[in-house]
Amino acid sequence: MIRSLLGLVLAGLLLPVAATAAEAPKREVLAVGHFDATEALRADMEGRHKGLELQRFVQSLDGHFISALAQTRKFTIVGRSDLKEVLKEQDLFNSGIIDPSTAAEPGKIKGAKYRLVTSLDSFLDTKETQDFGNGRHGFRRRIQFSAQVKIYDASTGELLEAPNIQHERVEVLTGNTGQNLGEERTDEQLPKAARDFAQKVVSRVVDSLYPARIIDVDETQVTINRGEEAGYKVGDVLNVYGPSKTITDEDTGQVIKRKGTLLGKVRVTSVEPTYTQGEIVDGKSIVKNSLVRPAEPQGTTN
Repeated sequence: MIRSLLGLVLAGLLLPVAATAAEAPKREVLAVGHFDATEALRADMEGRHKGLELQRFVQSLDGHFISALAQTRKFTIVGRSDLKEVLKEQDLFNSGIIDPSTAAEPGKIKGAKYRLVTSLDSFLDTKETQDFGNGRHGFRRRIQFSAQVKIYDASTGELLEAPNIQHERVEVLTGNTGQNLGEERTDEQLPKAARDFAQKVVSRVVDSLYPARIIDVDETQVTINRGEEAGYKVGDVLNVYGPSKTITDEDTGQVIKRKGTLLGKVRVTSVEPTYTQGEIVDGKSIVKNSLVRPAEPQGTTN
């Protein structure tokens, strides 16, 4: 009798755990290499005696990048130490990372659905002293950089998307002539820029593989499956689209993924840690699962 009671109690304790495990969404496996600088950029920075500055920035960027990826809770991340070798197929086959049964498909990584390769291809960090007159002086620091982001289908090696992402951060310090402005404050700007840029790259990766969607429509109110990490601000206007369409160019065989029809616009009313709410300001065809993208600023040119 006591044994039966203990069995029932144990079963009751285990049921919630089993249910939670069953309900947990499946995470796609993403093979991620280290964020690195291109050889051309390294050579250029070494030639300007700024190789150490670049190295510190890249290390900071890589740390923030993998942290931001993990915080999305959308991927199981693998292959950080081995992914460089993905570019060397002859080594991969012998190492066991390449699946021998698909050796004709270069770049297949066991268990991974996507492969992400990122490289910093430009880096500019300038500081200018300025005299504003009337006993005022200061300096302006400008940090600019860009990165190549390549997303592959890990099972076939097909390149899915390859955006070039850019970022800029500017700080201006001013004070009276002779006043120490504490230039060491600008040393904090590089790590901050690395953190912000890493989040920008991760947001683009997530948007490419898991486009932002409307997950609920309640009359004129909508809920979007993006939270604070998306960078939305109250008052932002977002475009809402129907399903994207895949088209094959018969002349080249190239597969083109075209965005869907514009259904309307949504204005952000609140941004929460894991979701965003908004109100429909244009359009009557917005439904659940519609795709969401930031609206282009007026006057934007290519």
